[in-house]
Amino acid sequence: MRSRSSPDGVHDAVVYGQDCGAPRDVSTHVIVLTLSDAVPSRRGSKAISVTPPDTLSPILVIEYNRSAAPERFPGEGPVVDATWLARDSLVLQFDSRARVLRRESTVRGVGIRYASLIRAGP
Repeated sequence: MRSRSSPDGVHDAVVYGQDCGAPRDVSTHVIVLTLSDAVPSRRGSKAISVTPPDTLSPILVIEYNRSAAPERFPGEGPVVDATWLARDSLVLQFDSRARVLRRESTVRGVGIRYASLIRAGP
């Protein structure tokens, strides 16, 4: 789990892996939380203490795409880097070879932009 706070400290972008149970079926999810959000655990998360409540939907969900996009570490989903440009502007970078299952453009007044992230090796 990785978390990045917005410049004003009101929002957090949380990146975590979600294990679906089968080998190599770990996807990467990103949610945006506010200070008032409760964050209970839910089965299947690599980051037990920061799994989103069922009422929060991820803004980004990506998977390996048959191993085309490398994982950060064994048993984790594809790499996603979150960078806040301003209190209401977030950039999410990930390998363009990843399969995108969900991709939102705004959440809670925050505009989301996407960019390709190229890294050498896994």
